[in-house]
Amino acid sequence: MKILVVGAGLAGCTTALHLRRSGHDVTVVDAITEPYRGGYMLQLDQSAQRFMQDLELGDLMEKFSVPAPDIAVLRTSARGHKTMTTLDPKGYRLVRRGDLIGAIGERTAAEVALRLGRELTGIEQHLDHVVAHFANGDAQCYDLLLGADGVRSTVRRLTLGPDEEFVYDNGWTNVWVNVPLEALGQDRSEIYYGKGMGAYFFPYPDGDQALFLAVMPTGSRPVHTSDLIAEVRHRMNVGSRGFLIASALADADLDAVRLTRFAQVRMPRWHAGRVVLVGDAAYCVDPLSGVGTTASLLGAARLSQAVNTHGADVNAAAREYTARVAPRVRLWQHTTAGLLESVTGSRASQRLQGTSQLAHIVTDLTHVGLGRR
Repeated sequence: MKILVVGAGLAGCTTALHLRRSGHDVTVVDAITEPYRGGYMLQLDQSAQRFMQDLELGDLMEKFSVPAPDIAVLRTSARGHKTMTTLDPKGYRLVRRGDLIGAIGERTAAEVALRLGRELTGIEQHLDHVVAHFANGDAQCYDLLLGADGVRSTVRRLTLGPDEEFVYDNGWTNVWVNVPLEALGQDRSEIYYGKGMGAYFFPYPDGDQALFLAVMPTGSRPVHTSDLIAEVRHRMNVGSRGFLIASALADADLDAVRLTRFAQVRMPRWHAGRVVLVGDAAYCVDPLSGVGTTASLLGAARLSQAVNTHGADVNAAAREYTARVAPRVRLWQHTTAGLLESVTGSRASQRLQGTSQLAHIVTDLTHVGLGRR
């Protein structure tokens, strides 16, 4: 089949590799003009690692990732930060997003036609083909068009409807900050909850910086970086550990701080005609979940398997792919949103046991059934 993949991120590139190696004529396009770089942290659980090994990308994983350290779970109160439990992420690995996706993009370009600077502007569906229209005026015919272009997907908007119909927004904002690891005096990972906020602290693989990620309710009001950083510092600045974190945040480069809304893509179906969505475009779980990489790799593998099984019967392939992937990602979505919205509220201290149990449940979910080929 002649297949167009829109989006050169993780889901797009890995789907393209699967399909090309199965004999399909695959082209990947993306509106960006330079390869993906930057970004923060990705977690590779054992399922994600298996999927990468299946694609012969294990060497990239070994090159750029490191074993994940233990994760301390701490409750924040006016008296300080109290360690409540420690999770052992045995077998998990951490990697800088830009390093891994950039390397996978280069590997993909060696096997697949990858064209950057190609902006999709229209999709014209016919019974036996689909036409992709681009900003430069070009139009190309394909048997199948795959939308792997992220949470604000152009493909989804052109075929299934506007973002407002599918993007779940709970009124929380994520604050992403890189801080010097040396200033914090340790290299373990930490999760904080309480005082109306959640926070994550993860050292980067190269050992000189750590990601500090805070999430808090902001509703629909306009938010400003300086105000949110000040609010995070105020809430974290209790006890000696909190003082170190607050001090590190005070020195953060505000221009480098990134703000994102907590967002999940929740859709009743992931396809229309000869167009199918994969990755965040279909089922974004939100980076807070820690399973976004697994979800993208799972979708890439299952979608390519379904296409290989059903060939030109796109509807049958899309139905099989959705049936195999949707139950897992929807459970991840509701677990992530429910856990966040519960443990950061006023009764968070009463939910600690649920926090620990749900953390292990999420870990288990990434292993159960995903090995099925």
